[in-house]
Amino acid sequence: MRGFLKSVVTWLDVGEDKVRRHVRRHVRRHARRQARRQVRRQERGDRRGQSRRGQRRGFLKSVVTGLDVGEDKVRRHAKRNMQGDTDTLGDMLGERRRGTEIREKCPQESDSGGVRVGLAQYSDDTFKEFLLKDHTDKSNLLQELDKVPYRGGGTETGKALDFIRTEYFTSDAGSRRDQRVPQIAVVITDGDSTDEVLDASQRLKQLGVLVFTIGVGQANAGQLQEIASRPFERFMLTIDSYQALTRLTEGLLQTVCVSMEDIRVGKDIRVGKDK
Repeated sequence: MRGFLKSVVTWLDVGEDKVRRHVRRHVRRHARRQARRQVRRQERGDRRGQSRRGQRRGFLKSVVTGLDVGEDKVRRHAKRNMQGDTDTLGDMLGERRRGTEIREKCPQESDSGGVRVGLAQYSDDTFKEFLLKDHTDKSNLLQELDKVPYRGGGTETGKALDFIRTEYFTSDAGSRRDQRVPQIAVVITDGDSTDEVLDASQRLKQLGVLVFTIGVGQANAGQLQEIASRPFERFMLTIDSYQALTRLTEGLLQTVCVSMEDIRVGKDIRVGKDK
């Protein structure tokens, strides 16, 4: 009996050790599985981000292709003047979610030097990609768009609106607002801003900037309205996915030019503080 009891006690001690070892192994395996899952989630997120970046970049490049950018416009205008042809143009600035595209729009006078394009991106931080003054040649501008990195993070659109107002729509940054060249911001977002957007959008519009908003997927319609110039049916656009962005190119360019013509002839477009 004594030998039996000793064997039982020995078995119990060994069993407890086994339990502890089993628990440690289980914890380590669980931690490794969690780490692998996190890596896979991150990789999926990166792939989605890269896909969205490619779709946004394609949209930006299609818009830029449709613009008379800087020196390209000047060269074409010189040729047209020899044939007695004149036209108008402007500056355009656009902005996008986790990116922000910023563009001045068609200037009212044909000698104003072509459209200037700037690009900023934002998440819960802001990123200055290039200013309105940085690229006056369309081919260089298109090449620069290919280099723009993907920016992940949150969504603070109000912060981004103040950023482009103070860092882009200034003469030092290449804005020709003081020459009465029309100014445009295009804001592309796919989510809810975690900060307030109304005051920031009003400060931007008080400069005379026309603000277009493009909401992707489940973007907050109320915030899009607070940001956009009026009428909303002209300056607020919504789409189901980033894949649909390129379908907006022609309509956006046409709306931009119509808006510039309305300003030129004195039609009422709400670009200042909303009443």
